[in-house]
Amino acid sequence: MKLWHKILAACIVAAVVVVGLLPIIASQSLVQRYAMDTVNKRIRGKLTFGRMNVGWYSGLDIHELELKDPENRKVASCDRLQIASSLFSLLGLTSSTTEITCKSPQLILIEEDNGHYSIERAIHAPKDEQTPTEHTSSASAIPSTTAKKEAISPFFVNCAVEQGTVTVTKKNKDDIRVRELTAKISISGFKKASVTASADIQCDKENKTPPIRISVQGTATNFWNQNGLNLEGSEIELETHITELPMNVLELFGVPKETTEKAAALLGGPAATHATGKIVSLKEGNIELALQAPRFKSQMATSIKDGVMRLQKPMTAECSLTQDAGKVLFKGVNSLFASGVQSEQPITIWIDNKGFQVPVKSFSKDKICIQNGKIDLGKLRIQSGGALDAFLGIFNLRTSAPYTLCWFTPIYLQMQHGNLICQRCDIMLENTLHVATWGNVNIPQDRVDMVVGVFGDGLARALRLEGLSPSYVMQLPVRGTMATASIDKTSTAAKLASLRMSGSQNTTQSLIGDILGLATTVTSPDAPVPPPTTSPLPWEI
Repeated sequence: MKLWHKILAACIVAAVVVVGLLPIIASQSLVQRYAMDTVNKRIRGKLTFGRMNVGWYSGLDIHELELKDPENRKVASCDRLQIASSLFSLLGLTSSTTEITCKSPQLILIEEDNGHYSIERAIHAPKDEQTPTEHTSSASAIPSTTAKKEAISPFFVNCAVEQGTVTVTKKNKDDIRVRELTAKISISGFKKASVTASADIQCDKENKTPPIRISVQGTATNFWNQNGLNLEGSEIELETHITELPMNVLELFGVPKETTEKAAALLGGPAATHATGKIVSLKEGNIELALQAPRFKSQMATSIKDGVMRLQKPMTAECSLTQDAGKVLFKGVNSLFASGVQSEQPITIWIDNKGFQVPVKSFSKDKICIQNGKIDLGKLRIQSGGALDAFLGIFNLRTSAPYTLCWFTPIYLQMQHGNLICQRCDIMLENTLHVATWGNVNIPQDRVDMVVGVFGDGLARALRLEGLSPSYVMQLPVRGTMATASIDKTSTAAKLASLRMSGSQNTTQSLIGDILGLATTVTSPDAPVPPPTTSPLPWEI
């Protein structure tokens, strides 16, 4: 055999041996340390792992991974991470689906003073610690808005999480722990994804409260492109079921703390929810939602067509108000309800499916339409103080009781182009003063244009007037934003003075009262009083 043949044969044998030993070489501690050092140079935190095994066909098997933040606090770990793809695939030599299994992963989210979590700093690149001047001192640091976006490479992965745990340490609050997390996620080329997951959520450090069970199952198609999230071209189908969900868990998803506290006050405790839905390109689909909480329950079934959501049947809700819940529900809507509220029986809400529509694809408040709605408040005990106390004081009805009893007729309403139209609602205050309210609330423009009408029989008793017709209604305008609306004090004072003087036995005072009444009528003319929506009134039965 010629010499060059021998040399070639020896090279081939050596190459085969090296290639065959490559997984073994990659599993050695020296190579593992090099891999860890390479990663750690690119992050602020520190990544370590126990051992790594590599095989041409068995893929990558890493044990005892751990990630710490710059303060040396553990923020993530995993007992075993298996990437069950051939080494050819991992090296990009072949195309196949990557199978990833993460066993007993732990994610520890520690809230910091700035509201972010420690893991964010752990995975950020060290260059992010540059000062603002370093970032902006060079024109090259400013990204070009005309730069061409890079094409997204196909990505195929099936990921399984077994017995995962997520611990969230909130400042000045109990820890929130997600336990027994099991999930299967499949992603195909950023075009199709499916997920099946379940977990228990514990919301106190001592495990005194029962865990919350949550399950999610869904698919998404065409949800991503090179421009990012692509909701308008996607098809999303999802089903979730949650038992006893406390509202503070929503803070994990970016919901503001103030919002979760208001929701908790309204619901009265953890809520059980079941939701199913399918949405295609934000144009077609359906959503069904059921919610059950200690003080609130509701059901809603909708369909989506041409980007507009409609009710398939009337939406119903029932709420038992406490003082805290009353503040949440009514504050900023009507100045009479600025204090705490308690209901003697559950409040019911009904929204007709006919004429109801909410834009989904291009949401806008001025495109919301409700043809018929009804809110039945019944009897409410409104805490003394605030605007109601001042209102009662005008008519000498202020008492030392901690609350005022208010008896309402149902409120019938409509909404057209974001303008909420409230029909007349009659109210009996302390079984003495009969009032009514009606008018409009323009939600897009945040403007209240309401009227409070005080009836003659109550006025006569409160102000000790004689000869005042029971059918007379003194109209008091309510103006302002939804947060600041109040009764026009100047107009109220003028009308009260006119009534007192007109009823006086003194001719001069009576004449002045008539003049004042004429002046207020000219400067602020009263509109016709709408007829009552309920007859007979409940306190007349």
